[in-house]
Amino acid sequence: MSLTGAFSCALRVATRGARFLAPFCLALASVGGCKINAVATPPPTSCVKDIDCSGGASCTNGTCIPRAASGTWAIELLPTSDSPAAQTQLAAVGFSSEKTNVLLADAKATITGDLPEGEALIGHSHVILTIQTPIPGHADLQFQTDWLTSTSGPMPFSLTLPASTLGLNATFLLSGLSPADDAQPPENFQVKLGTVNHLMIDHNNYYVNGTITNPSGAFVAHALSGGQVISNNFKIQSDNTFRVDIPKQVAQAPSAQPITIEVVPSGSQYSTPRFTTPPITFGAITEINIGTLNLPAIGFAALFRFKVVGPDQKPVFGAIVRAHTVLTSDETGSTELVRDGTTDVTGSVDLPLLPALKGGAQSYDVSVIPPAGSAFGISCTSGIAINSGQNPGAGGNTPIAAQLSLPPRATLSGTIFSAAGAAVPGVAIAATRTAVDPAGNCGSSTVAASASGVTNTDGSFQIVVDPGTYRLDFDPPAGAAVPRLTQTGVVVGSSSTSMGSVDLPSGEVVNGEVHASDGSLLPSVDVRFFRLVCSGADQCYGPMRVEPILSAETHSDANGAFQVVVPVQQ
Repeated sequence: MSLTGAFSCALRVATRGARFLAPFCLALASVGGCKINAVATPPPTSCVKDIDCSGGASCTNGTCIPRAASGTWAIELLPTSDSPAAQTQLAAVGFSSEKTNVLLADAKATITGDLPEGEALIGHSHVILTIQTPIPGHADLQFQTDWLTSTSGPMPFSLTLPASTLGLNATFLLSGLSPADDAQPPENFQVKLGTVNHLMIDHNNYYVNGTITNPSGAFVAHALSGGQVISNNFKIQSDNTFRVDIPKQVAQAPSAQPITIEVVPSGSQYSTPRFTTPPITFGAITEINIGTLNLPAIGFAALFRFKVVGPDQKPVFGAIVRAHTVLTSDETGSTELVRDGTTDVTGSVDLPLLPALKGGAQSYDVSVIPPAGSAFGISCTSGIAINSGQNPGAGGNTPIAAQLSLPPRATLSGTIFSAAGAAVPGVAIAATRTAVDPAGNCGSSTVAASASGVTNTDGSFQIVVDPGTYRLDFDPPAGAAVPRLTQTGVVVGSSSTSMGSVDLPSGEVVNGEVHASDGSLLPSVDVRFFRLVCSGADQCYGPMRVEPILSAETHSDANGAFQVVVPVQQ
């Protein structure tokens, strides 16, 4: 261990209120008993200007920080909407302290697209253009617009995008707006992107025919794959039949997820009762008749009241209560019912639910999501029995289905230190749940609210979250002399969890300028530095890609210049 490393260790121990341990650092250095940063960090030196710092270091927020001699980062530039520059992604940018680091923002380009005359999607569709990202693991570039008929008649749609994307492989998705979606399924077009894009629909579609029983009201049928509608929204005919069109390239896609047929209410405030078939496959057949789908004979729903309270038994206002049940299930498919509502000032909400179709009680799973910022956690209860009920009368005598008590949220705490051992105040903390608590019964369908907080003057923080596994983002204040940090896989139990000391990485300064394509300086550009963590095509570009870690973020000033503290690259 070097003398510098020992000094850093002693400083860290002293800072944390254990000064009597500091003298042992030198003795422990030879046996590895004292924690040393991966990169030895000299004691911070106070400063006012760069000239106060030795070795060419930068004076950052009153502290001398070494400049990055070299390094390579993935960069994203996000100009303002009125800028002449476009969103720009750069897979690998080399930085050096020996030169002016110039980031060249892409120019904007406008493209148009059209379809042959007579196509139903002309002037009645939503357009999404997807282009593969150049940054491995990052979300693909997407640009959207509504293609609407103007007063002068059908016109091509247009999109503004980075000029460097011209000539790249891209995908257009055109989804019909009502009523065009009644007969026309969404269409995908693989193109080499040009300034003018003439799109052609292959009308060699695949078809699914069927009949439903017991329709009560208006229904539509459509095909789903991966949770997305891939067909037209066919209105069930008076003879209870339907015919769903699926584009050939979707039905025969080798990597496509299973295709199911879904029948849902039309013209109702509710999206259920929803009937879903088992997965279907076409093979060499282009038209399938799946026979008769047995929708249950559903009568009128009755109102049932749920009352939500906190651990202190006081009512909780603004909580979302969602009740779910499977009404029927057989070889043709299953019918599920979902109803939700928001509690009033008394903590109550009335939901229109169906008792068992053949008498007796119907079992519901009920989840409660508290309002944002609540000190209470998510609650999930299975097997709530719903019997016959009645609508509220003059006395408001809605049947009480259940009183649901919310648990307190778990506490996550810790203290943030710089690499030199100093507590860091004002760090913004964002907690995002990435996996549910296996000990809970809510499943992955119930989304926990994100949580946030800011460190105190002594670097400590305490936030409340639902149990589960989290990604934590630690963002120091703008201009701070320390870099940001992202930690993944942080497990929080049902009670208090302490992270202890959270050590920010050693930092170094990167300077540069943002230029437009014509060489002019660009102000107010959001500059993001990413560290790549994916490996292989699946992780970097597939549907289960591993996102890069945001390591630093800053904005160019009025003169297009930027300066930011980034983690030292190993």
